[in-house]
Amino acid sequence: MTIEIPEQLRKKEFRFVLLKPKTKIPFEKDWQSKNNYSFDDPKLIKHLEDGGNYGIVCRYGNLRILDIDNPELIEHFDVMQTFTVKTGRGGRHFYFISDYGINHVLAGRKGELRANNYQVVGAGCIHPNGKIYEITKDLPILEIEDKELRKIIEPYLRLETSTTEIDFNKPTDQTRSGIEFGEICKLIRKGCTKEQIFERMMVFSKWSDAPPQYRELTYKKAIDKVNTNGVKQSEHDVQSEHIKSGGYVSAEIVIEPIGSRRYIYNTIKKRGSTQSEHDKEKGWYLEIEGKTYVFVNPPLLKPLFRVLKEEDIEAWINKKYKVKTGQEIFNSIMQYFKTIYDLEDKYYPILALGKLQSWLTPILNTVFYIGLEAKRGAGKTSILEGSDIVSRHGFLVGNVTEAIARDIDAQQLSVFADEIDNRTKGKDNPLYQCFRQGYRRNNPYLRHREKTFEPERYDGFGYKEFSVHADIEKALKDRSIMIPTKVTLDKRLPILNIFKEQIGYSVFKDLFFWYLDNISNSFTLYHSFTLFSCFMNDNSKTIEEKRQLLYEEITKSFSIEEIGLLSQFVGRNIEILFIALTICKAFNLDLKANLKEIIEEKQSYDDIPDAYLIDLLKEALVVIHADNKDNQDFRIQKGDFIGCFFYPKTKTFEAYRDKLSGKGITRFSSYTFTEYLRELNFEDKVNVKMERIGFDERTKAKCLIFDDSILKTLGIEDKPEQKTLEDEHDIT
Repeated sequence: MTIEIPEQLRKKEFRFVLLKPKTKIPFEKDWQSKNNYSFDDPKLIKHLEDGGNYGIVCRYGNLRILDIDNPELIEHFDVMQTFTVKTGRGGRHFYFISDYGINHVLAGRKGELRANNYQVVGAGCIHPNGKIYEITKDLPILEIEDKELRKIIEPYLRLETSTTEIDFNKPTDQTRSGIEFGEICKLIRKGCTKEQIFERMMVFSKWSDAPPQYRELTYKKAIDKVNTNGVKQSEHDVQSEHIKSGGYVSAEIVIEPIGSRRYIYNTIKKRGSTQSEHDKEKGWYLEIEGKTYVFVNPPLLKPLFRVLKEEDIEAWINKKYKVKTGQEIFNSIMQYFKTIYDLEDKYYPILALGKLQSWLTPILNTVFYIGLEAKRGAGKTSILEGSDIVSRHGFLVGNVTEAIARDIDAQQLSVFADEIDNRTKGKDNPLYQCFRQGYRRNNPYLRHREKTFEPERYDGFGYKEFSVHADIEKALKDRSIMIPTKVTLDKRLPILNIFKEQIGYSVFKDLFFWYLDNISNSFTLYHSFTLFSCFMNDNSKTIEEKRQLLYEEITKSFSIEEIGLLSQFVGRNIEILFIALTICKAFNLDLKANLKEIIEEKQSYDDIPDAYLIDLLKEALVVIHADNKDNQDFRIQKGDFIGCFFYPKTKTFEAYRDKLSGKGITRFSSYTFTEYLRELNFEDKVNVKMERIGFDERTKAKCLIFDDSILKTLGIEDKPEQKTLEDEHDIT
């Protein structure tokens, strides 16, 4: 069934957005400003013909929509003679044209005035519950003056409209201001600092849009209210720590999940395990040695990652388990990977470093990724599975939803994704966005709640590993160290890989207990910089001097050789090398020679200009044409390209790779090869088509057709040698 836009909405000044079938949220980015369409736009029409829903954007053409859910208010507003739609849940959308452009949430959240940069699902669309948005009043859209519209809704706004005068003492205040005020009081009772509260409250629209004076006033009144009720709390007297459900690290304590709402901990004085508790005032929290640790989100009911066996936990708590050194653990990881996989020797330390990095992620601000590249059957998936086993909070992603960013944030996941180039063809799916943004801490993934459109911010930061069959975009590749895999000839490995969970568990256990014993010390080392706050306002120093002081402070634990190694690289590569050296320090490893080789290899690929590689491809194509133009097996016998020279794409790729190898370029993907062909005017299904090879009709392959545009691009003439009658009959 094709959804039709009602006549009342078919105005050029109105704008529409695309919604998936039976959904309410726009799936294109920037729909408020760019990705919206007029009613007669072919893209919108095609979308509706394919069964999609649509939304209409409030603002364009001064369109305002009163969205009411409460039955009593529906009855009250239903007297207005304007275009009206019944929603899938039985509410009403009352349409107006007005200059009044302020969004409002009605008291008790009984409805909203959507006036600016909101959208509502249009008439005729299908609600997620299967019901249709029905027109109840097929009338023209009422035009109303701004003052009149304000007057109509004002009795239902109550205290919502004030930015300074709020009834902070009203315990059941359900206005947006009242709800936000109650949330601030709750955070104060939990012991959050002022900075933590201001950051947390940014997810509320009124708070984030309000001027600084409003925030300061609201916070001060909340402090007064909490203190008046008998809770001693000042801005600097914090009685508890604010922690996430995926774990917590500081210089004094490490807390790690080990089961359903259960956590293991290690402090300067004591180690143990504890169950999270819930209190009406505090919410979910842990009590450890007289200190309260309050969760910002509920403790993990079911971790997505593997946890330790109970007997191992008890052994560590009772100090009956000998924790290995960093060097010993590194050697164990190397043995683990070498036992079950076949790689070039130089790549095993890099694969191991990635796993060590996952255990240091809680104290790092930036991470690098590892990518595995090869054809199918070369062990990429198996390596990801084995890596997941020995990583902190390893999670091998399957079906991906919008919740992936929330899960990464809450559970502090290390994510492993197989063939990410196939998963991310749309480029903007949630998994790809988390990979693209998650290499740096506090680079949030943003989404909006379906009903209220309140923003939700999640930090997708963490270690990630992926495999590619073809290629990925350059920005993601720049942040990654790519490892080529190969098909193994060892027939024992497929059997060993079946048991990699059992083989890898002992390595995982060693890493887990090393983490509990050492991560707080690493935290102190990594966060021991002293100059950040003391010299930035020192006007006696130049920018160059400040940069040098900062650099010296950050690298003060690095040796002269390590500083020299850093100086050999630039850009993203020096950042990756810095992180790798930091990991080496935490585990007491010396991998300078190996890292130098790998980063040099990476930089050599990064630095090769595309134009140079395309010129090499042109040269290879010219040679292929010259060597084979007289072979009639490579001439099209019929159709639009009759007489044109063609050549199999796979053979062309092999010839090109041989040419690159002669230039010292040994790693090159088929995906990039296809991109370069496109630059030379080879287009799939145009002059890149399936053609018969030789005289066997069944022998076909995708081929490159050298039509006039290609010949012109390559600067060659196509004059095959003409055979005479004598040649044909071999007359002597």
